[in-house]
Amino acid sequence: MRRQLATSRRRWVLGTFVVAILALAVGASQGLAGASGEGSATAPIEYHSGSCGDDVGKKVIGTAQFTLKGSTLTVRVKVHGADPGKYELDIHTGECGFVGTLGGFKVDASGEGSKVGSVDVSGEGNMFFAAPYNATTGYYAESDVVKV
Repeated sequence: MRRQLATSRRRWVLGTFVVAILALAVGASQGLAGASGEGSATAPIEYHSGSCGDDVGKKVIGTAQFTLKGSTLTVRVKVHGADPGKYELDIHTGECGFVGTLGGFKVDASGEGSKVGSVDVSGEGNMFFAAPYNATTGYYAESDVVKV
C-alpha cells in the first residue's frame, strides 16, 4: 500500500511539474507574440461617452474590434441604437492622444452603422480606443481602451 501511495505521489508531482512548464511556455510565447506587434481585442462602445476610453457604465451601443499587424492598426466598428447622423471614426491612444481619423460613415434612422479602417500606429504603443464622433449632434461614443 505504501509503495502504491508513493508512486501516486510521484506521478502527481511529475504531472504538476509538466503542467507548470507548459503554462510557462505558453505564457512566454504569448508575450513574444505581443512584443512583435501582433494582437487583437474587442471592446464595447458606450453611448454619449467622453471619458478617454474609460468604462463609465453608460449604455452599450456597439463594439469595436482592433487588430494590430506590425505597425498597422485595423479597427472595425459596428453600432446599433446610436443616434442617426454622419459620423467620423477617430482613434486615440490609451492616454487619450489623437492618432487619426479612419473616415466617415453614416448611422441610419434605426441606429445601425459600421466602419472599417486602418492607420499606422508606429511609436504610439499598443493601447487604443475608438471614438465615433457624430458630427450631426456633436456627441462622441467611445470604446473602452484595449491592449493589442
